[in-house]
Amino acid sequence: MSRRIQPRGSVHVGQERKLIQRTATSPAQSGWDAGRPVGMTRIEYVPRTSRPGELEVQRLEYALQSTTTELAITDDGLVASYGIFGAPGAGKTHLLMHMLRQVLQISAGQPSQKFGALILDPKSALIEDVEAMVRAAGREGDLLVLNTERLNRTGIGVNIVDVSLDSYELGVQLVMAAQASGTGTSDPYWMLAWGNIFGAALELLRIDNEVITLNKLLEETITFDTSLSEPRRPIELRAERMRRELETFESPADRKDALKAMSELENFRRMKDENAETVQSIIIS
Repeated sequence: MSRRIQPRGSVHVGQERKLIQRTATSPAQSGWDAGRPVGMTRIEYVPRTSRPGELEVQRLEYALQSTTTELAITDDGLVASYGIFGAPGAGKTHLLMHMLRQVLQISAGQPSQKFGALILDPKSALIEDVEAMVRAAGREGDLLVLNTERLNRTGIGVNIVDVSLDSYELGVQLVMAAQASGTGTSDPYWMLAWGNIFGAALELLRIDNEVITLNKLLEETITFDTSLSEPRRPIELRAERMRRELETFESPADRKDALKAMSELENFRRMKDENAETVQSIIIS
């Protein structure tokens, strides 16, 4: 049984400020005419007399009051979710970078304890600041910048499917990414079938010790070996070979997972031709 990692550390957020409510007053409105509507003269205004049990009509305003209390996010709070809201120019990005700088420093030298971050920066405005932060934390090797211009300039390639997700979960995520880009159909049945095919293919590639790339996945699922009397997809031929080799698998878990993936592919093969072609066309598109 794996041991649950207990987060340890603290990130300073800032100084606490309290939201207070008070009666609004102005040089022209004070005391007895605090409830006078804006635009009405003092001569025209007749204050309403409060009945027993009622409060006097007043206009209220809100303000932030400074305190001496320092705020910090500690331990389990470091792996919770938060939202930062504010008007343009209110300091949202400044606060985020202030916190990120500290997060990168926590357990920086302990691979199993240090914290990471995923930053979505469509304007590429934070790259230099983040690079400076990781250098200061001694974690330059942990930084991967997915920026087309930089990747082309450096000649570095990124395998976007080299992630620590379950094969079927990765299949679902790839289908969702395709949908987000405008590929697919509104009928969830076809998208589910697509996700199952990708998941099964990814599982067999993993068990077969293949280096999994998006190009390899597509090659296995949408191309055909036309040299055969009955054209077959590479992943189907791979499944047949692996079925013959099941007894040589050292891991019982791999045998079980392989059989499940083979069953998913068999279900796809047993689809009516027009249904299989629909799924195929969606993937190719």
